[in-house]
Amino acid sequence: MTTRGNETEVGGFIRGIADTIVGSEPDVPQPLKARLARTGFVKIDGPGLADTDRYVAADRIASVDGDRVTLGVTKDQLPVEE
Repeated sequence: MTTRGNETEVGGFIRGIADTIVGSEPDVPQPLKARLARTGFVKIDGPGLADTDRYVAADRIASVDGDRVTLGVTKDQLPVEE
């Protein structure tokens, strides 16, 4: 499975501005990037400026109750931002 055919049509100058403002998420190596983009993910910001942000694949979320998200994996099992 790939993300082929699901790419946005925005390119060139506008794509460069969008990447600068929003960034290119998720910021992980391929093929993990393609899988997260295809299946969905949540980005968890680390608590400090120097701390590592992590990504949670949608299938790793055990439950959602109000504003609380419970994961089905430990922190060490989550991919980190490059």
